[in-house]
Amino acid sequence: MSTKLNKGIAALTLSTVACLGAVSSVSADISPVLGFEADQLSAAGVTATNNEAITDQFASLYGVEFSIVDPFTMNTMDALPLLTEVGANFDGTYPNHDDGFLSQINDTFDQARPGFEDELGGWFLRTKSPIDANPGSLLMTMTNGPVNYVTGQIWDIDGDLAESAGVAVGTEQWRVVALDSDGFEIDAIVSPIGDSPDPDVNPYESAPWTWAFDRAENDIFAVRIDFIGTREAGAGLGFDNFSTVPTPGVASLLGLGALMTAKRRRRIG
Repeated sequence: MSTKLNKGIAALTLSTVACLGAVSSVSADISPVLGFEADQLSAAGVTATNNEAITDQFASLYGVEFSIVDPFTMNTMDALPLLTEVGANFDGTYPNHDDGFLSQINDTFDQARPGFEDELGGWFLRTKSPIDANPGSLLMTMTNGPVNYVTGQIWDIDGDLAESAGVAVGTEQWRVVALDSDGFEIDAIVSPIGDSPDPDVNPYESAPWTWAFDRAENDIFAVRIDFIGTREAGAGLGFDNFSTVPTPGVASLLGLGALMTAKRRRRIG
């Protein structure tokens, strides 16, 4: 089991939220949703610098620590999640650039499709630079003890692109796994596959897919996001809007399809 999970297990001071029994370390005057925005970076003492490595800077305010692990061994990898500024930071020498995803709609890097700009905001988290497939899995460890609810967003789930697009052929897909105190899987959600190489057809091109675990007890010590697509290069994880507190707005973020999935999962359970 990773040392990251051990930290989460050891820290058992819970801040209980009456709404739906959720647990969070976020104080009343701070947004419960971590969107890596400028005010949140400042409050956490994080310099708003593109490519800054993110580990435990948000532990005290949001009860989460980020790392990149091998999904099979759970060993921590040398790479760290990187803070990424929205908009192209391309230095002209692919693949040595500082961007998380390519927007086919806007023909630029790290820019949300029209209508989703506010959700992406000005900053987000990504797995590594340069963009590559299987860069290790993003691990989120709950530093204030286990929670029963956790949500986040994966951005820009691409479809199978043509060779003419200048990138590798293959799909992107992700598996989000909830882990217990021993690092064992207790729940999992599989993302959609990009429906089409046509950005007008694929709803996740330059847009978010929101996932959420809503369990009956506080047994989620960590969440891991694994790449399970077929692409061998040109895939990267853009992550945003983490929270362990259910809010009235989460329904609109999840969308009808995700809500129906959640209802079916609860009935099965």
